[in-house]
Amino acid sequence: SVTACYNRGDVAGTGDSSDQIGGVVGRNGYISSNTGTVTSCYSTGTVTTPNNSSSSARGGVAGQNNDGSTISYAYALDTAGPTNAVGDGAGTHTDHVAYETDANMKTTDFVTTLNTGATGMWKTVTGSYPILTWQP
Repeated sequence: SVTACYNRGDVAGTGDSSDQIGGVVGRNGYISSNTGTVTSCYSTGTVTTPNNSSSSARGGVAGQNNDGSTISYAYALDTAGPTNAVGDGAGTHTDHVAYETDANMKTTDFVTTLNTGATGMWKTVTGSYPILTWQP
């Protein structure tokens, strides 16, 4: 389970067609008996593979979201690279999982949305991306 996290660095895969590459997690869950949860997270980094190979398991938030696993209130910067916020998989990722613009990710409304998934964990930083409440 991953809750209230962010990534501001770039993520690069090896180029192997089986890569599962995401801005927050590469693979959420393994099989239906080993599920995962990603809630209230964002990524501003780019997600790439060498020559931007066409691996379907490449997403701004998660490369793959397996059956029984859930992703909610998770966002990637709209310039992250991959076509989808979640690259592949049969898991649930329909509740507030999307790309956002740079300007929108720096608003109090965005922080309010993140706090819907993890109450009271996020705070606004004027002119910048949200940080966790425990951070100075």
